[in-house]
Amino acid sequence: VMLTDLVGESGIIPKSNLHARVVKYGERQGLHWWARQHRNNMIVPLYLQSIREFSIQRDVTQQIWVLVSVPENTSAGVYKGKINIIPKNGVKDYIELNLEILPIKLTKDYDYFLALYMHLSDKKDSAYYKKAIGDMKNHGLTALAVIGDLGEKLVVKDSRAVVDWSGK
Repeated sequence: VMLTDLVGESGIIPKSNLHARVVKYGERQGLHWWARQHRNNMIVPLYLQSIREFSIQRDVTQQIWVLVSVPENTSAGVYKGKINIIPKNGVKDYIELNLEILPIKLTKDYDYFLALYMHLSDKKDSAYYKKAIGDMKNHGLTALAVIGDLGEKLVVKDSRAVVDWSGK
């Protein structure tokens, strides 16, 4: 998968601002809508993985997300580009990508917060958690509920909560 620049009448959103991610699935015990546990595990979407290339089996559908970081001073309008599909064995193809930028500016609203629960595990190292939390912040999450104990400490610095990962 290769992404192109998004070109509009008033400018370009460079391909360096576009990121393809593949949806990764895994087996987890599911929750029923009314919070009853399923007895059996289910295959569920877990996270979006950054990709340069990936393999899928013939006749299998795979979700791909394209994340676009729109530069702050981008003019309103429709920007067009392509998602190029380049198989090692097969015919190249593409999907047209059209993105409409509206003439509005989103402001930060500090009257609410977005949170995600993260279960800490000794199977993951601090670099994993730093990367995961940084990715959450980049996507607008402003709070985190941590479950578990790996020797981390939650400290406040300059009126901001910071996780001290010095560990055990």
